[in-house]
Amino acid sequence: MTPRMLQVLLHGLLVAGIASIAATARAQNAIESTPDFTSIYQRKVDAVAGGQMPQLFTGSASIAPNYGFPWIVSLGVKNTARQNGHFCGAVVVDPSWVVTAAHCVVTAIRTVDGFTVAAADPEKLQLLTGTNVLSRGGSVRQISRIVLHPEFRIVKQQIPTNDIALLKIADAPNLTPLPMASAEQAEIMLADGESVRIFGWGTALFGPNNPVSNTLLYTFVDVVGRSRCNDKAIFEGTISDSMFCAGLGYSDACQGDSGGPAVGYANGVPYLVGLVSWGVGCVNRSFPGVYTNVSKFNGWIHAIINNRY
Repeated sequence: MTPRMLQVLLHGLLVAGIASIAATARAQNAIESTPDFTSIYQRKVDAVAGGQMPQLFTGSASIAPNYGFPWIVSLGVKNTARQNGHFCGAVVVDPSWVVTAAHCVVTAIRTVDGFTVAAADPEKLQLLTGTNVLSRGGSVRQISRIVLHPEFRIVKQQIPTNDIALLKIADAPNLTPLPMASAEQAEIMLADGESVRIFGWGTALFGPNNPVSNTLLYTFVDVVGRSRCNDKAIFEGTISDSMFCAGLGYSDACQGDSGGPAVGYANGVPYLVGLVSWGVGCVNRSFPGVYTNVSKFNGWIHAIINNRY
């Protein structure tokens, strides 16, 4: 090896090393700057009590036809106009139960090791079913019980893990559930490069006080495989098998979409594969959105619904 070749090799290793350090630092900074997912519902309650009524926008692309998706639900603040109180989505998985992201229905107190969480008061919340338009149609339902997954946590970086909760509907209506994908189906649907369909009434832009959509919107996002999502340049090992990543800068979920469904299809039949959980801003070309992998919790869901847990 000549001195010149050695110099080039050392320079290449140095550049690669610097690039690796920079990528790791960028990923760590991104994770540490994730939005505040704690006490979403309490902030919404406080905003409504303070007279802060959110604006609405009517989405102009990928508008879901009304009554086309009877299993999607809006989660909002009780005794508030539906279009003003909406703050998360949810999905019917049983005629009397809906599933959502746990971070939508908790209060959280910061501690040295992360956050201490407790279920929100169901008396302060309501569900809107049977319509894809927040301001009209459908039925407002009351919630009798909130069940957080027992291993739900919010870690120091404000990242929710095991981000799933069940809400029991008080008046036990005969709602149409969305079937949950089995573990085998989810493995196929969540392979790198496959597409899932996401739904929500959330904002189009990231930031405080942005308007939510009055109409239910949907888009397709491509799955980013776990190994790629855990790369140093992205989430650096943060993504567990109870999560999956999807969407890189073209379409994405945003604020107000949390808890809403990610849907996969088998032979044209829709199945629930995920719930909107967390991300770094919205439509970020460097960081995909992160979803709860519902198939990892099928047993727990069935146990709660069948009163075995």
